[in-house]
Amino acid sequence: MSVSIDMKIVGNVIWVGKSSIEIQLEVTQPSQDVDSKTEETVPVNHLLRETKQEKALFEETEARNGLRKSKRGKELGTNHQK
Repeated sequence: MSVSIDMKIVGNVIWVGKSSIEIQLEVTQPSQDVDSKTEETVPVNHLLRETKQEKALFEETEARNGLRKSKRGKELGTNHQK
């Protein structure tokens, strides 16, 4: 991502408790998501997880990401069958 190019931030509140909330943010740069020469997606740097909390948050999010991708794949399969 480049700091000199506009970023798109989309967020959702995904859980609320008695005194806390969890939000999900997706940050993209539409003009930077795809390589203009190859038209393939551009990889991002890996996240260095150092603390137990960072590792736990990463694992939780990785599991949610897998579920989201699985759900999206099922929805696409259903839509293509219609």
